[in-house]
Amino acid sequence: MSPSDSSSTTATTDPLSVLALLEDEQKFKLGGVLTVVISRYLPSITNQMKLFKPPDLPS
Repeated sequence: MSPSDSSSTTATTDPLSVLALLEDEQKFKLGGVLTVVISRYLPSITNQMKLFKPPDLPS
């Protein structure tokens, strides 16, 4: 048994808390990916919306 493994055995880890931790990490990663995608593509989307906006209606 290598020294790096000892830390995992000393802490009492129940599977549920590990699963919850993994789930949170997955959500965090997904949120990060979504944030990157949105921040990357939002400017081009808003620019297209400006290009395709309807002509101003006469008041």
